[in-house]
Amino acid sequence: MLEKDLVAELSKAYAFLGASVNVAIDGEHAVITAQVGKPHLAHEAQRAFERGTEAARHGHYERAIQLFKQTLDSVPDSVDARRNLALAYLESKQLARAKVHVLEALRLDPRDAWSNLLLGNILAKYEGKLDVAMKWYERAYAVNPQDAIVLTNLGAVMAEQGQRDKAFDYYAKAMTADPKYPNAYYASAFLNLQTDRPDAALTDLEALFANTEPMDTRSKPLMAEARKLYLEVNTKVAEQNYDELMQAVQTCQAELGTKTGYRIDVVEDSSLEVVSAVSQMAWKHNRDYHLIKYRRQHPVILPHLLFHEMQHIAMEDVARKAGRNRYFGTTTATRAHALRVIQEDLDRLRKMNLDAADIDKTIQAWVSGLANQLFNIPLDMVIEHALFEQQPALRPAQFLSLHDQHLENLTAVTDPNIKRRVPSRIYKSNVAMNCAYALFMDFLYQGRTDYAAPYRDTNVFNLGERLFKIWKDSLGVFEPGDEYILVDEFARELRLQGWYEWVSDVEVALDNPDRPEGSTNPDLLRSKDSAAIWYLLAALERFEKLSPAEVREITSDIALLGVNGLDYASPEEKYTVRSLPDAHFSGLQLMCLMYAGFKLIDPALNTSLDLDAPYEAALKLHRAKKAKRE
Repeated sequence: MLEKDLVAELSKAYAFLGASVNVAIDGEHAVITAQVGKPHLAHEAQRAFERGTEAARHGHYERAIQLFKQTLDSVPDSVDARRNLALAYLESKQLARAKVHVLEALRLDPRDAWSNLLLGNILAKYEGKLDVAMKWYERAYAVNPQDAIVLTNLGAVMAEQGQRDKAFDYYAKAMTADPKYPNAYYASAFLNLQTDRPDAALTDLEALFANTEPMDTRSKPLMAEARKLYLEVNTKVAEQNYDELMQAVQTCQAELGTKTGYRIDVVEDSSLEVVSAVSQMAWKHNRDYHLIKYRRQHPVILPHLLFHEMQHIAMEDVARKAGRNRYFGTTTATRAHALRVIQEDLDRLRKMNLDAADIDKTIQAWVSGLANQLFNIPLDMVIEHALFEQQPALRPAQFLSLHDQHLENLTAVTDPNIKRRVPSRIYKSNVAMNCAYALFMDFLYQGRTDYAAPYRDTNVFNLGERLFKIWKDSLGVFEPGDEYILVDEFARELRLQGWYEWVSDVEVALDNPDRPEGSTNPDLLRSKDSAAIWYLLAALERFEKLSPAEVREITSDIALLGVNGLDYASPEEKYTVRSLPDAHFSGLQLMCLMYAGFKLIDPALNTSLDLDAPYEAALKLHRAKKAKRE
């Protein structure tokens, strides 16, 4: 090429610096000089550059482009401004302009690592020229071998070319170079999943969410993709670990059965519609076993469903032993109160010319559904937090199960027909509790999810936040039975106090409709007063050595055993009690134990048993013996 042609080409290549560009050939070198910059505008140029950088961080690329151009009007040789202008063009899908400006940046500084990297990305990702792109990546690496972005992109090219070991090596170097850079973790996780190593992929993603923070708007798509990948990876891990988890379920089933004194039976029940699984406690249903029913769904979440229901049983068992168990229920009175609260909505529905029977059935379903949600949401938050902390191997299945629940909950927000039809008090309370649960899951998974996002623009988000705070404030001070206090606090916040009632263990036993009223033969019972005195005295002496919780447990067990009546006519010691496994009792002995226990638990309680006189006599004897010992 003739010297004048070379000068012309170089003058054209550097024309972006302005009209004052001068090119001279000195032997084998070209010397390019130019009068650039406007010193009196340097401060304004710097401000424009900073504002452009901030606009790009927030995804306002058109604004960023204008500000970077403004910078270059005053400082045309700014490599940073020209490279960032190229990147803003690339982000706004203007590929040709992006390529022009990154080449200009490289003409100004061929050793600028990020300009080399940006050109490599354009060639690899948008033009499919991996071989050519590799040269620019290697130039960037030669300039800055510790740059996490450069290392991650080199790894991506290696992966694309099938050199997976080299790719993993570059990704690992990137994580070391900058532990907060999310792309390296994501790329490694993606490649691990492709190579059928879901456990390693999960480790990468856990590190991503634990170590990194979204830097700007441009990182949001990556975080969204990371959350999608997290769901896919957890599915693979849960499938891979299914047999092991089911063995853990069986171990827990046996251990919990021993701990509570009742075996646990698990059965599939296709009739379950509203819930995926339900637990029936032995002491509530007058059985000698607990029963867990589940509805067949994706098998991968079954271990979580069963662990969840067993945690229900365990939580109620410790509450019973602490004397703080309560049963949640609705009555005619509570349902009537609920209907009065939503009366205006009911009137509106009845004016819609719908079938009256269908309306009544729907209304009852709404009322009972909200009451069930009020009871279950606080308890489920307690249970899921405990499972997350205590069963790390279960976490993948737990995540999938909770994800499904989130999608189901979300229909209340996304389906306009639900909001239009459901009474406002019920709808608001339902969405607020779903919002609280979404916030709970986001708290549990620490950046791995953003389930609360759809609720942020609703008018109940603040209410949902207050409900979540009620649960969160209970951490660290939680005692057995506090789950029922959480329900009451949720109810107060939602103004649903009158929609349910609590019943104690003792009241359930005494109010059971199948329990015989009082003694079936009062005259026979009175004829046994002398024997009853000594049995009651023995009961008082036994209970004196026990804690109130132990007294309550024994008394409740006898009450449940006696639902179908106790044979107090026979002296045969044919009964056993779960909480006193090493002893046998006659029917009269058990009645006396139960009566003495109720008197200690709640002296004002009406037991319907005609043992008042023997008890007073036994109490005097007990006090006399106690005084003599002292």
